[in-house]
This record gives sequence, structure tokens and C-alpha cells, in this order.
Amino acid sequence: MSVKITENGFARLRISIPPNPGKVLAFAAGELASCLYRISRAGTRILPDGKNGPGVIALSAGNEEERDAFSIVARDSSISIHGSNPRAALFGVYELLERAGCVFAGPFDEFVPDIPTLELEDFSTEQTASFDRRSVYNTLLIFNRSVHFDGFAPERFLPQIAWLAKRKLNTFVFSVDFNRYDLWDSFRFQAADELEKRGLKILLLNASVEYFFPQSHAQDAGDYGDSTYASEHPEYYDGNGLLRIEMPAVRRIVAERCVDFIVSHAELESAALSPSPKLLAGILNRDSSVAPFFELFNETARRLRVSAPDKKLPVLLHGALLDLPAGFAFEKNVLPLFSSAAVDFHYNCRSPVNAKEFARGKQWTAGIPSVWIDHLGAESPLTPLAGTVRKNLEAYKALGVSGAFAHAGPSYNFLGARNRRALDFYVYSGLLWNGDQDVEEYRGQWLRGMFGEAAGDMREFYRLLEVRHDALSSQYEMKSAAPWIDLEFCHEAQEVLDKARAAASSERIRDRIDAVNVAMLNACVYRLCPHGVPPEDEFLR
Repeated sequence: MSVKITENGFARLRISIPPNPGKVLAFAAGELASCLYRISRAGTRILPDGKNGPGVIALSAGNEEERDAFSIVARDSSISIHGSNPRAALFGVYELLERAGCVFAGPFDEFVPDIPTLELEDFSTEQTASFDRRSVYNTLLIFNRSVHFDGFAPERFLPQIAWLAKRKLNTFVFSVDFNRYDLWDSFRFQAADELEKRGLKILLLNASVEYFFPQSHAQDAGDYGDSTYASEHPEYYDGNGLLRIEMPAVRRIVAERCVDFIVSHAELESAALSPSPKLLAGILNRDSSVAPFFELFNETARRLRVSAPDKKLPVLLHGALLDLPAGFAFEKNVLPLFSSAAVDFHYNCRSPVNAKEFARGKQWTAGIPSVWIDHLGAESPLTPLAGTVRKNLEAYKALGVSGAFAHAGPSYNFLGARNRRALDFYVYSGLLWNGDQDVEEYRGQWLRGMFGEAAGDMREFYRLLEVRHDALSSQYEMKSAAPWIDLEFCHEAQEVLDKARAAASSERIRDRIDAVNVAMLNACVYRLCPHGVPPEDEFLR
């Protein structure tokens, strides 16, 4: 048995939503109708009548905000999609479209089939996210308050927001260079509606202690005034100009301003609190203790619990903050974000290479709501990460970690410069939703969506990468971010890329293959010139 959705360019089913669907469910219906039109040129009606049954694609949702799950039943000439919340219903819509042949390979690369008569075999599925918090994000670098910055151009970020939802990721991470939370106010007026209608949570993430406690006017991006400037209050700083975080007055000001910021930005799930690496290293050299920072985190969390009981305080743990102080315990409303730059993604987290960092993470994350941040973007271009990612996420899940984020590093693109992380992040995002899915299934989806008729040759290219990488990683300990692609491999791999280019059916696909080739050559050039910087395109349209 099957369900015929369109026939010869005409809709056989209409879309039904509740009379008062809300912004997200209404958007889900619009997305479904729009994509069905792209697939079959059929105009599908949307009616707010809450009907279910033959001739209807019924969308409905509950209100379990913290749990993303959906069910789809397709049979008897009808389809029903029910989400645990409206966002999950939207995810269910994208699942249906994927079963219809769509592939959301990347923010600027998706495949929509041309099928005048769209018919699906009867099926039913119930799915629940493997992790409660899921994201892929980048960091935008802004070096001072006066520099021109165009990273917020809508043609850049809007497709990336859309891709998050299409990959069933529920958190948009706004990460900018250190101490620039003020930029959210510039960005939110352009992006807030796009985020809201998809039901995405919004988290501000980066070092922020100095944002809330600026040392001078030049550093006062939040326009807090001179009450913390060194020129007016030298007692807040030591002889080297470092903040005296051990002073109760300093911690009180930071905590008050952080809580006020979170409370005054109701659209945010929250904003992370953390010192910059420079401040952290300087204070550690001075005092050999980071205990005052942990006092700051808990003091801020207590204030936040009074002002906003439903909010959590994310705390970005990095550097010396990754070591648990003896006898310390976070307040219940703290969300630890474990962010170690020392993890070597050539190997999985349970390997001897990463044993120390994995043990540090277990201190913070075992059995409590927490997020593990994987800095996958720091690895050398085209390093095969899918297998490592699968094992890592299995280990995080076994610990009880509630969320995982993949960080692409500094780039305009979530998927890294020249889409260099596109395959890995497609697999990563899929495993965040369904950790039981076969990695090869995700890889095959991505290859079909990106390269069409050239998918077979591109599969061979990525197989060669894996074989070469596995051989090297078993011979010696490869270092994180170290280049490993040599000229001999480039010559072998380019023969495969040439075949893929010849098989490509469009210039767009050939451009994608060329981008892979350039990423590979950049990695090789960097190996030959270790003190140089490989040329790269920051953003690939």
C-alpha cells in the first residue's frame, strides 16, 4: 500500500493544522507546501481546521519543550505528523521530505527531486532525539569596535539558520570574538524572526567576563561606563592590569550585569559566562588558583535563580577551568559546557591519546545536564572524522551528557571555509538526532545530495582519504590540527576527482568538486610550507 501525495503536478492531499497553530506549526505547514511545490509543481492547500484522515496531511504538536520527538504515520491515503512540541513537528516535516528524496546537504547545497507524481510506501516511525541540546556553529572574529564587519549579511546567515532546523538541530549558537555580546543586539533584529518561527533555542557563547567588567572605554562594548575602568578604580586591578576576580566587589558587578543581560533578552535561552584565555592564564600565573572563577559562576547562578528561575547559566569551561576544584559543586541551574582544545580528533575520546581530556570531561559531565563542545574545525582539512565522531557521541551518551555541539572554528560558514567540514558535520548532526543510524547511510545521503551522478566517484575519493589516514594514524601518533596529506596522495586523489568531474551533470556540481580539490591542495601546501598560511576562501556561496 502507498500514499499518493501528488499526481501529474496536482496535489492529492491537503495540509491541515489546528485553528490556532502558533508561529512554528504554521511555518512547518508552509515549508511542507513549498517543498512539495518544488518537487512536483503541485500547489498544496493549507487549512486551519485540525482535520485528520483520508486526503489530509495533518500537523499537530504538544508542548514538551525540553524533549524533541515526533511520530509520522502514512497510510490509508493520509499522513499525520505529531511533534512533542511545534519545533519537533517541523523536524517531522523535514523527515517526510527526506523520505521523498530531498537531501539537505548544507546551507547552500540541497537536492530537491523533480517528481510530478510523488508516492510513498505506507510507513510509520517514532523518533526521539539522542541528545537534548544539539548544534553546529562557527565563531565570527571581530578584532575591535571600529572595524567594518559584514558577517551578518542575510544572504550568509539565513540559509545557515534554515539548515540547522532541516538537520533537526535545536540550538542556534551565536558565537563572536571575545567580549562582544553587544553584537547580538545588532544581529537579533535581522535573525530573530527566522529563529523564532523555527522554534530554535538561542545561546550566546564566548568569553564574557571582561564584557561585563570592561577595563577601559576602548573595551567597553556594552557601554557600562567608567565604574570599572582602571583609570577610575585601580584597586580592581593588579600591577599587571589583570582583573582581581578574587575581590567580592568585582564578582558582584560581573554577576549583576550578567544576570541583567540574560533577563533583559527574553528571546535568549541564555548567555554563557567565562573569562577569556588571556585573563585566565594571567590570573593562574599570578595566584596559581582559579577558585575565584568558580565562586563567580555559582554566585551568578544564585542571582539568576532569583531573577529567572526557569533559566540556566551556561559556563564555558576551558583551559585551567577544566580541572575540578576539590570539594566544588555547581549550583543546580548551571549548565557546564566542556570545551577542551587539547582533544585530538584523529582518535576517539576513549583512546590513550585522549585519555586525560576524557577524564577531565567526566568530572563535569557525568550524570548531570551538560554539553560537550567538539572543536572539529581545528583539524587539518579533509581529515576523516565520521568514525571518530560516532564513537565520541556514543561515549558522551553513556556518560549522561545532555548535549553536544560541533564547532567549525572562525569562519562565515557553519561548515568551515570552502565547506571543508560539510560531510563530517552532516554525519555529526544526523547522529545527534539518531545515534543508532549507520554512518554509511548518512554519508551516502550527503554524497547523493552534493554530487548527484558523481557520487560514486566522490565516495571513492573519501574512501581513499580514510585508508590513507588510518594507515598513518596506526603508524604514529598524529597530532591534532597537523597536516597529513602529501603530494603523492594528492596526485592519486586528483585522478579520482577528475573522474568525478567528468561524471558531473552540472557546473554547480563541478564547482563543489573543485572546492574539495582546493581544500586538499591547501592542506598539502600547508605541509610543504609549515610556517605559511594556506590560502582559503572564507566563505563559499
